[in-house]
Amino acid sequence: PTRSRCGWLNQLCSGTADYKSSTGDPFLALVVDSEVLKCFVGVKSEEATERLFVAVAQACGVVVVCRASPKQKADLVDLVHRHIRPKPVTLAIGDGSNDIPMIQKAQVGVGISGREGTHAVNAADFSIARFHFLANLLFVHGRLGYVRIAKCIGLVFFGNLMLTWAMFLFVCMSMCSGTALFGDTQTTLFNYFVAVPVFLIGFFDRDFTPVSEQLRQPRTYDVGRENYLLHLAYFGTQMLRGCVHASLAFLLLFYGNIQASYPALSGNFYIGIVLLLTLRQVLAASSFSIWFVVFGLVLNIVVALVLVTAVNLKQTSLPLLFTNGAREVWFSLLTIIFLVMIVDLLTSIGYRSLMRHFSNALRVEGVTCPLPCCSLHKLSTSSTPSAFSATGCLQSAV
Repeated sequence: PTRSRCGWLNQLCSGTADYKSSTGDPFLALVVDSEVLKCFVGVKSEEATERLFVAVAQACGVVVVCRASPKQKADLVDLVHRHIRPKPVTLAIGDGSNDIPMIQKAQVGVGISGREGTHAVNAADFSIARFHFLANLLFVHGRLGYVRIAKCIGLVFFGNLMLTWAMFLFVCMSMCSGTALFGDTQTTLFNYFVAVPVFLIGFFDRDFTPVSEQLRQPRTYDVGRENYLLHLAYFGTQMLRGCVHASLAFLLLFYGNIQASYPALSGNFYIGIVLLLTLRQVLAASSFSIWFVVFGLVLNIVVALVLVTAVNLKQTSLPLLFTNGAREVWFSLLTIIFLVMIVDLLTSIGYRSLMRHFSNALRVEGVTCPLPCCSLHKLSTSSTPSAFSATGCLQSAV
């Protein structure tokens, strides 16, 4: 193995090796000092040397830079940004004032509060007291924060698109008469039904118990490192899902309006989209707590019923959801929710099966699939328990 590594490095230095074929070897280390960096880092005429240095660095398991100046530290971060594709997310960590340019140049800066003062902490995005806390910051809090933020943004897009698309469909059905499907109070308070479960998911949702178990499963960090969730395909799927749910629920309620009145249609559909939104938030959560059940589910439904009943009493002096014909209304609501969720479930299963077949076909041909879903399938088919744990939160998010 040593001869093969040395032979590859000789080919790389002579210009006969491919830069893209370089992968990190844990048995190789690169050590450079400030005098070496002066020869090519930041020098416009030495761009080819910079690319060669980056290729050699990528082929090594670790790169150690000794006696570097603050400017050289920042230039090294910029070197990584300019010559590595796809462009990576860089993290810089330091504890002194000489690390400030490097911390500010990186996308994520971490400062260590120690004997050298708080200069690095004041310039950083995150502050820790010891260097070994970095593992918890990345693999526990960082990964949880990434998954929670992705779920919350997706649910906000889903809820608001469902409400907006329903109002658009009603305008089309009413021949652009200007009549609004919901009143101002209902439209304004709809953000409450979106926000409360989203906040609870953002604060309490976790796919590992205890959360420190993530440190023993390093493959779970691939969720954020490979950017499986915060991409346009995921958010586009959530927006499309909101439009489809709203279309199915609206058409079924509009043509099956038993009470045949505008207040009944408005109230019934408002309850329907709140129930669909709440159920979708339940399916997106990886864990449940008493706070999520009480404030995210029960309180959401109770407040929606009280709001619709109050609006009905103001418009018709009758609680339309609790009159003699309300039994058929509730049955139709539950049927619509069941049908919409069945369509959603079958679509998700069909999509995953199609992507699994697609990724397997590419794998047989020796081609790497660029889609995040194929990467998820590669994780889920791994034989290690950590790989299955890595996709636990993603199953609910998708």
